[in-house]
Amino acid sequence: MGPHCGDEESVAAVASSRKTSGGPSAGSDRRDILTEIARCLIRRHLRRARSSGHPVLAELRLPEAELVLGESAGFGELLLDEYTDLVGYRALPDSDAIAVVATGNVRSLDPSVEPPAALTSLATGRVELACVVARDGGVGWFATAGPSLAGLPAPSEGRLLDCLRRAVGVPTPPPTTWPSMLEAPIWVANIRELADRRGHKLSWSEALQAVPDLPSYWYEPPPAARAPGGSSIAWELLRIDAAKEPVPIELQSRSLGRLLQTFPGEACPWLPCSAVASWMDAGVMSRWVKDVIPPAHALAASVTGALTAGASRRLGHSLNALLA
Repeated sequence: MGPHCGDEESVAAVASSRKTSGGPSAGSDRRDILTEIARCLIRRHLRRARSSGHPVLAELRLPEAELVLGESAGFGELLLDEYTDLVGYRALPDSDAIAVVATGNVRSLDPSVEPPAALTSLATGRVELACVVARDGGVGWFATAGPSLAGLPAPSEGRLLDCLRRAVGVPTPPPTTWPSMLEAPIWVANIRELADRRGHKLSWSEALQAVPDLPSYWYEPPPAARAPGGSSIAWELLRIDAAKEPVPIELQSRSLGRLLQTFPGEACPWLPCSAVASWMDAGVMSRWVKDVIPPAHALAASVTGALTAGASRRLGHSLNALLA
């Protein structure tokens, strides 16, 4: 690991004050010290992140399992190449945490959701942040907007946090959806293939012939048959299949097998490659798939030329229902 951070005194001071105060819990101690480490990293590496236009990634060696930094010289860091891809990245076994320093903009991913009042003033401004994830799942977070604290709450989910967690082997939040969302893009791919083979625009009854025959565990069961963690189990089974070598992936589905044959040399574009799938867990895989599937209107538009007008309209309604 590389040199220690120049702000080690402030980190140690937080640890020392927490030990003598007697009020906060050990969990608060740990969170506060990880936050101080994040603050230290943003002061040390923000200039590099600004000038390069790339996040600065670092693996960290923490001084003690309990993070009592007051009894140590500080923490060690190993900076990664600026082109390191966090997707699929695994930290070295002897690294205790992974961290990122980055710049960006605050924006709402859902225009219908009003952001917290603390974020309103930052909606059009740039923010600078550092996030630390330890192997025990602890998260340190520090964010600024210019010379001021940004007031951004520590994240509990998101793609960046998913990647940092997986880099140090920490589980991500469980899925909130079922793999059945894949029915929509697979159906569209099957329609395109069927229209190409038949050489004419498909009617609605012909389009229904292209509905994929997918595993039953991809679908949410009725309330009476639901078991705790059912969606996690479904995504984990899919993830295990996706992680199998060689690609293309075999999922015991004739429809999916035909789909994969339409992408020579590639896996299904809505599933990760085997190496990335083996790095994921069920939660991060479910969110990755959800993010890469095009919206219903885009899927429908991609096969407009393969369907009659009536079939195209009905497909649009069906895809909206599938991806709702």
